[in-house]
Amino acid sequence: MADISSMNYLLRRGLARKEISKLLDLPSATIKTWCFRFPDNENTCIHCGAEIAHTPGKKKRIFCSDKCRIIWWRKHPELMQLKMVEKECAHCKETFLSYASSKRKFCSRTCYHKSKHKEAPNDGKKES
Repeated sequence: MADISSMNYLLRRGLARKEISKLLDLPSATIKTWCFRFPDNENTCIHCGAEIAHTPGKKKRIFCSDKCRIIWWRKHPELMQLKMVEKECAHCKETFLSYASSKRKFCSRTCYHKSKHKEAPNDGKKES
């Protein structure tokens, strides 16, 4: 069953109540009632409810500390939207999983270092 902080998180992300009800598999009337009973205050942490001081001109924070952020995400892994894709290592040509938005080219640091320490082609030129 979803909790209030999940709904507040999704509301802060700009999702409509109908989208939230589909995502959390709850009737839209339940979402509407919970939003009425427990209005979201954008100046409070969605995990512990502590007051958050926002910096003008910067993105609004939703957690008061890293501790709250880590605990909350461990309790709500279903809300993570990270997508993994298969990529080919530029050195060993093995496939590996990486985040879709990542610019990662190598499967490991070992492959990265091996590719960097390879000798460059000589192109038939004599070195002086």
